[in-house]
Amino acid sequence: MELFGIILSIPVVFIFSILYSAILNKILIKWNFLSEYIVWVSLIVISLFMIELILLTFFGASKLQHLSKNIYYTIHLVLFFLSLTSFINILKIKMDYLDKWYYIGILAVIFAVFIIFIQISVSEILFRIE
Repeated sequence: MELFGIILSIPVVFIFSILYSAILNKILIKWNFLSEYIVWVSLIVISLFMIELILLTFFGASKLQHLSKNIYYTIHLVLFFLSLTSFINILKIKMDYLDKWYYIGILAVIFAVFIIFIQISVSEILFRIE
């Protein structure tokens, strides 16, 4: 069932990333001053995601859940949902040479599959789902 979800998520993420990138482009054309704030917030989210990966590597999901008094999974879900849009923000605003829409779509799919695998493994460890 998980494999079906991952396979189904690939075209969804590809379409979402293209649509989100187009919307972001329209917003930044109108309000260019927002790009600096969007990049900073996106870098903070990606940095927190990387810190989570490091903590997961050293401690594991169950230990992090225990040490954080059961708020780890909530933090993990927030980072899970925000990290893909943050990744697209950085690609769109800072990587000017990625001007083709399909570049952003392909890179977003690769990143999304990575974070989906992390989400599945964390859920399986914390909730004993097999």
